Amino acid sequence: MQQLDESLEDEELALLDDLLLEYGAERENGYNILSLSELDGLLTAILSSPELVAPNQWLPAIFDENAQESIPDENTFNLLLSLIFRHYNDVIQRLNSPLFYAYFDEGIDDFVILDSWCSGYIIGAKVSGWGNLPDKIQGQYDLIRSFAYFEGDDLNLDDHPSAKETQERAAKVEQAVMAIYQYFLTLRNR
Repeated sequence: MQQLDESLEDEELALLDDLLLEYGAERENGYNILSLSELDGLLTAILSSPELVAPNQWLPAIFDENAQESIPDENTFNLLLSLIFRHYNDVIQRLNSPLFYAYFDEGIDDFVILDSWCSGYIIGAKVSGWGNLPDKIQGQYDLIRSFAYFEGDDLNLDDHPSAKETQERAAKVEQAVMAIYQYFLTLRNR
């Protein structure tokens, strides 16, 4: 059994992605955490929050109330929780490193897919109860929200960015994440 502070290996990241797709709760409003990318966004927002967010507040964003019953055996359930908490600890390390990076989905030819990660982040902000943000970081949040997609959102079907443009957008999202994280970290450390 791996320690909770050890980063996930590539095979474990793939397994976590598969388990989330299989056992994550699917909601009508589209506020789903069904992939590694969505989970990474969710945890990044939770860990960036102005207040500590306990697991009993954010785990329901991943599972429904019958999660333990819907997962076939206790070993699978415990494995999934272990992978989630190890990834949680990895997000902490990445937020506190000089170069934060997000686990965005990737398409062909280095095309970065932002919507699932950004959607997870917005769900994390809602779960954390961010409410109204100060002007200093509202623009950063709005940038991230602009790439999220939920049921009922209008799709911009005219937006066909190149792979390079998606990489530039990803870099801007990561910069926005760090601006929000640093802002709230300063408040927490007072």
